[in-house]
Order: sequence, then structure tokens, then C-alpha cells
Amino acid sequence: AGAVFALLRCRRVVFRSLNNATATDLTVTQSAGAISGTAFGIRTLNFGKGATSITTAGAVTGINSSLGAGIIAYNATTTTDLTVTQSAGSVSGGSIGINIQNYGTGATSIGTAGTVTGTGSTGISVTNGTTTTDLTVTQNAGSISGGVTGINATNSGTGTTSITTAGSVIGTSNYGISVGNNATAKDLTVSQTAGSITGAISGITAFNNGTGSTTVTTAGTVTGGSSSGVNASNNSATTSDLTVTQVAGSISGGSTGINVYNGDTGVTTITTGGTVTSTASYGVSAVNGTNAGGIIVNQTGGSVTSDASTGSGISIINNGTGATAITTAGAVTSANIGIIAKNNSAANTDGITLNQAGGTITSRQVAIEADNYGGGATSITVAGTVTSSNNYGVNASNGTSATDISVTQTGGSIAGSIYGIATDNTGTGATTVTTAGLVTSTNGNGIYAVNHSTATDLSITQMAGSITGATGGILAYDYGTGATTISTAGTVSGTSGDGIHATLANAANANALTITQTAGNITGNDAIYAENNGTGALTITTASAVTSTNNDGIRAANTNTANTGGVTINQTGGNITG
Repeated sequence: AGAVFALLRCRRVVFRSLNNATATDLTVTQSAGAISGTAFGIRTLNFGKGATSITTAGAVTGINSSLGAGIIAYNATTTTDLTVTQSAGSVSGGSIGINIQNYGTGATSIGTAGTVTGTGSTGISVTNGTTTTDLTVTQNAGSISGGVTGINATNSGTGTTSITTAGSVIGTSNYGISVGNNATAKDLTVSQTAGSITGAISGITAFNNGTGSTTVTTAGTVTGGSSSGVNASNNSATTSDLTVTQVAGSISGGSTGINVYNGDTGVTTITTGGTVTSTASYGVSAVNGTNAGGIIVNQTGGSVTSDASTGSGISIINNGTGATAITTAGAVTSANIGIIAKNNSAANTDGITLNQAGGTITSRQVAIEADNYGGGATSITVAGTVTSSNNYGVNASNGTSATDISVTQTGGSIAGSIYGIATDNTGTGATTVTTAGLVTSTNGNGIYAVNHSTATDLSITQMAGSITGATGGILAYDYGTGATTISTAGTVSGTSGDGIHATLANAANANALTITQTAGNITGNDAIYAENNGTGALTITTASAVTSTNNDGIRAANTNTANTGGVTINQTGGNITG
């Protein structure tokens, strides 16, 4: 037979229930009143064949500071489900508020709607043994707090793990929520629908060593102290995707706002729509292991901030085989690097894509940096404001295994102290830079582009706007095998250097060096300087003002004695002044 106990409007009761081997279900129900014990408020030990169910609606207290638990429930291996439901009231323990250990064959479910407190240790501690299935903790309202950790859950069973919060969760000296899947468990989900989660180390820590995916969703306030606001990791080769989604609210950490590591074969996806802040390192940090797929970061609005002089607003390191894709639409701010994205695996042929759909990216060092040491192309699109006070506005670099570099400005402004836009292509593809807004360097060149010996074409196109530099406007060196093409339709200006300085440096290159001005004006020490060390044609066409501040309006030279392409200068309009 089973054991069923109803506690109605009790004043002060110490409750302990035991099911022996032949018993079935064990049920404890408190409809109101108070239950209090020196060690435990409610203690159940089920060695039977059925489920354990505990329901409370009043005050439940376990007083002892070292062992005390408001509720402690144990299911032995012969049992099935274990369920604890708090519909109202409070559950508190000198050590742990609710302590659940299920070694049976069923699921574990905890639901709270009042106050749960573990003064010396943990608000809710729950363990699923190897023969169990799902583990679920649901906070519908109220608060959960622990002197060390708010919610601590470990699933060594064969099912899924789900933590949902809608109120306050506090870990005073450790984690707000710490949840983990061991080898045989499946999906791991943490969902904050409202409220706050706070930990002295991390707000949320989720680690999956199982066989499924990891998903963390936040919609309220998540705060970590010395470490991360959200720390999520897939640590096994058998896990799959890892997803962190901030629907709204704020996420902050002393080290990192959102910190993600994916060591499995799945895709890593991070979406932010609120405020993400780090005071000591990275606003958002994502690292993929060698077996992982791509990394996708999507900022739909809000802000990502790193206040550290050694950190980054967004830092992405992809050691896997999938694409690296970053989209921003809000503010990204860093005291060091704004956004840095790296592909490190030569086996990765999907490249790097970074798209600023709007908003601002502001930094002291490089505002946008893309380093592609893998395969595939590097593509950067800018539509808002990008500013570096002490370095490059945009810096794109391809290693030897990579292919094309593309930097496209559809509007807005790009400003840097050294270079506004810099590209360095040691790969096997073409380099394309297109601008339609303001590009500025306060100490160097507006645009600096280099193609190395294995690269192909180098093309710079100004659709509108201005390109200005304290040294030069556009500086281009092509050591590759393709054509060099520069086209301008706005203002191009160099203060102490040249307006346009272009060199095709490969003596074996038979392709053309072409500079075309369709509108606007070009100004500099030499307004246009063109040097062709190859064997192809050098052609310059102007249609508006070309003005030298200290030297030649146009200086053009073919320096290769084997050159058969010649030099052509075509003035269709405007003045050329030297």
C-alpha cells in the first residue's frame, strides 16, 4: 500500500515519512499552516515501488544551520517519479531549502510559487541518478535564494533538463543557477521569463556533457559577480547545438556578459536584444572547438559593452568547420576592441560574415576586426557609425587558406586613428572595398589595402561620400596576380600624403592598373600617384577637380621595362592642378 498524508492548518509539526520495499506511492500534502523541525521540515524516504509527491501551501522550515532542509526527499532505485509542488507560502532550511535526490526510474519535477531559502547553502538542490529520466524545475513566482547557490541541478539520467524562472533567484556566494547534464542526459534548457537571477560568481551556469542541445533564454535581469552573467558550455562530442537568446532585459558579469564554449558538433547561436555588459573582459564571448559547426551572433537591438582595456565588446573564435556570422543593430562599445571575429581552422571553408545593419560600434582599439585563417571569404558590411579612437575603424585580414575580402559601406561613417578601413589579403581571392558614406583617419590613411602575391584583383569603389586621411586618402598596394581598379565619385583627400596612391607591384602581372574619377574631387600632396611595375596598361580618367597641395596633380609611371601596356590619362572634365 502507499502512504498518503494530509496536513491541514498545522501549527508546528515535524514531519517524516518512510515507504518500505512493498509500498507504492508516497504523498505529503500541506494545505495551510506551518511545519517546522530542528533538522528537516519535511523528510521523505521512498524505498517502495511508486512515486513520491509533496505539496505545500504554508510555511515549512528545517532549522539546523549545517544539515537543515525545509524539504528533503529521497527516491531509491525501485521507485518512479518524484514531484514537489509549492503553491504558496515558504520553504526554508538552515542549509538547503529543497533537497531532492531521485535514484528511481522516473522523472523529477519541482514547482515553486512562494519563497524558498537555503540559508547556508542552496535554495533548491536536485540530483537525478543514472536510471531517472527528465529533471524539471519551474519557478512560477516568488523567490529562491541560497547562501551559496540559488538553484543547483544535476541530471545523470536519460532525459531532458529544464529550469524555468519567473521571479527572483539569488546565489549569495556562488551561482544564481548552476545546472548540468552528465553523459546520458539529453537537452538542457534554462528559461527566464521574467524577474532576476543573481550570483556572486555567475548568474547562470549551464554545462552539458550529454547527448542533446543546450538552450538558455533570458527576459529579465541576469547578474554575475566575478565571472559571467551567462556561462554556457557543451563539453562533449555527443552534444549538439548551443543557443543563448536574450529576449529583453539585462545581462552583466564582472568578467563576461555572455560566455559560451561549444566543444561538440553543433552550431552556436547567440541573440541579444537588451543590455549586455562586462566590467573586466568581454561583453559577448563565443568559442567553438575543432568539432563544432558555425557561430552565429545576432544583436537585434540594445547594447553590448565591455569596460575593460583588454577585452572586447564581442569576441568570436571559431576553431570549427562552420561559418562565422555576426549581425549588429544596436550599440557595441568597448574600451579595447569593438568586435573581433577569428576563423582558425584551415578546414573551415565557410568564412566570416560581419554585418552592421545599423547602430554604432565604438572602441579605443580596432572597432571591427575580422581575421580569417581558415578557408572561405571574409565579408564586412557597414551601415551605421563605426569609430576607433586609437586604431583602425575596420580591419580585415585573410590568411593563406582564405579567399576573398569584401568591405562594403552602404552608409554612415567609418573613422579610425590609424586607418579608417584596412585590408590585408594573403589568401587566394580578390579584395573589394566599396564605400558610400564617410571614411576618415585622423592620423593615417582613409583606406589602406594590400594584396599579397597569391591574391587576385584589388578593387576600391567610392559610390558617394568622402574618404579622408591625415596622411593619405586611399593607399593601395597590389602584389597579387589580378587587376587593380580604383573608382571615386565623391571627395578623396590626403593632408600630408597623396589623395590616391596606388602601386601594382608584381612585375609578372600583365593586368591593368586603372583609376577612374566620375565625380567629386581628389586632393593631396600628389592628388593621384599611380605606379605600375607590371606589364599591363595604366589608365587614369578624371571628370572633376584633381588638386595637388604640394606636388603633382597626377603622377603616373610604368617602371617595368617589359611593359607594353603604356600609360593613358583621359581628362573628361574638371581641372587638374599641380
